[in-house]
Amino acid sequence: MPATKTAPTAARRKREAPPRPDRQQAILFAAEKLFAQRGYHAVTIRQIAEEAGVPLALVAYYFGPKQDLFHAVFAHWSQTIDERLQALDGVSNDPADPDTLTRIVEAFVQPVIRMRSSPEGQYYA
Repeated sequence: MPATKTAPTAARRKREAPPRPDRQQAILFAAEKLFAQRGYHAVTIRQIAEEAGVPLALVAYYFGPKQDLFHAVFAHWSQTIDERLQALDGVSNDPADPDTLTRIVEAFVQPVIRMRSSPEGQYYA
């Protein structure tokens, strides 16, 4: 009689999932990655759960609907966004100021460079 494959047991699935404190973070990073690669409308909650290695229900437990998860991705990086806005606020509106263009470019580029240097920021930047 040929051996048949059975569905993974609950214990096996539990072993494969990230540790509990890291599950919320894993979901957030998986969503960030998939939204960046495929776009918001092309990503399902099921795909995010699979990418994060967590049960489907856990995504809704931590973040609610997909739109709230999308907002959570940006809230996670709000400090970087605020930093960029503060740098832009400090830019002179005087078109005769030779440093205006340089400061605008720096305000956009510097946060991106910092984020790209971290594994968690590579998809956001």
